Formats: sequence, structure tokens, C-alpha cells
Amino acid sequence: MSRCVYCGSSKNIENDHLIPYSYNHLRTIGSRTNTSKKGTVPACHECNNLLGNKMYTTVSSRASYLLPKYKKKYDKLSRLPEWTEEELSELGRTLRSAIENGIREKEDLSLRCRHVELVSNE
Repeated sequence: MSRCVYCGSSKNIENDHLIPYSYNHLRTIGSRTNTSKKGTVPACHECNNLLGNKMYTTVSSRASYLLPKYKKKYDKLSRLPEWTEEELSELGRTLRSAIENGIREKEDLSLRCRHVELVSNE
């Protein structure tokens, strides 16, 4: 199974062009679409989308660009308060479920951000 080189996610994996396709597209006009994987790395849709056509040509420099984007995008989620099991048990089923989903998303985001930090420091 392929994982995103930037955040480590295994969801919605695509090919990220280290040299953005938009910089090379003039060479391919009139020819068949370039389906070559040369110069690409596996990336999740979110990382690939956030990177867009930014001209950072190494994985670590692209990860360095991503880190503040993730922190800004998920600022509200990262500030969710910590809940004890006792506090959660006092809540109704619907509210508890929503809070537990937020907790899981926050943990997933934390792991992804740590992965991006590690990659950016390589």
C-alpha cells in the first residue's frame, strides 16, 4: 500500500510532480498526455492540492511549505480541549460521538503534522 511521502496518509493517493506539471505542459501540447511517473512521488489528495504548482523541487522543501498550511487550515481542530473518559460518559450519545470523532481527527492531524515536520527536516 502506498503512503503519502509528506504526511504518511494512505487515503486518496495520487502522483505529485516534484516539478509541477504546469511548468512542463508547453512541451506536451499537441502530444499525448504525459502519464509517466518519472519525477513524481506518492501524495495524498490533500497534500497534492495544498502544494498546487509551487516550485519546490525536493520532497523536504515541499514538506516545509506544507507544514504552516496544515497548521493554519486545522487551527480550530488542534485547539479542541482534552476530555477525560469520565467527562465523556456524562454526555448524551450524539454529543459524545461528535466529540470522539473530533478527538480522532485531532490525533490523526497530529500524526500527519509530525510526519510532515520529520520529512521537512530531512
